[in-house]
Amino acid sequence: MAQPCCCKKIEMPAKGICAHRGDLEHAPESTIPAFLMAADKGAHMIEFDVWMTVDGGLIVMHDHTVDRTTDGTGVIVDMTLDQIKAVDAGVKFGPEFAGTRVPTFEETLAAPLPPNVWLNVHTRDHGERDTEYLEKLLSAIRETGRAHQICLACFAPQAEVARRWFPDISICNMTEQSHAGSSRYVQLTIDLGAQFLQFFGEHEAMPQAMALLHKHGVKVNYFKADEPDDIRRMLGMGVDFVLTDKLDNGLMVWNSGEW
Repeated sequence: MAQPCCCKKIEMPAKGICAHRGDLEHAPESTIPAFLMAADKGAHMIEFDVWMTVDGGLIVMHDHTVDRTTDGTGVIVDMTLDQIKAVDAGVKFGPEFAGTRVPTFEETLAAPLPPNVWLNVHTRDHGERDTEYLEKLLSAIRETGRAHQICLACFAPQAEVARRWFPDISICNMTEQSHAGSSRYVQLTIDLGAQFLQFFGEHEAMPQAMALLHKHGVKVNYFKADEPDDIRRMLGMGVDFVLTDKLDNGLMVWNSGEW
């Protein structure tokens, strides 16, 4: 894949709709077809998770096992890349997607996704292998020239490593997300100098928190809203990117401009 031209800064969306695991209503979640469909429809951000296999492969999948979305069984971190590549990631969704494979992170970055769509890359904690995991993940980003469009949803120690590779990479702070309803998560995100955080579920303190976050230049991702009224309310409240499993609903609301 040709790397984006470095002579002209690519303008990334300031707000919009995030396709959670791609356009999962119309294609198998977290697969190349789902990501391409989301981009073709006009998603402003696409979210997916990255795991490392036992032999060091980087796999795009939400669950820690392949059981739910494929015809195989097994825990990703205990499987080899070849074992995961042998399972079918599409047949459970529908016969027309039979033969779809679980994508690697490298394959996902090499797919013809527009350079002005945010890629919300959700890292996973790999314990003692976390350094190896991060080095492989960051190396793949460097090789494809997509660092400018990565929103790396990660924990604070992972963010520190990522910034040594890419000082300007956008970080979505996930440390203390379990305390999303408190000022603790907000202040830590500001102190970390992160560009994004992700609220999980709605809470009363959100409007006040978002005002403070926006004052410090932090964008707010919200997980998740699927119905038009909920999506409209989140956008109206000031959420920057609404994560949704129903991309068509999200884009319908966004394109209407009524929120």
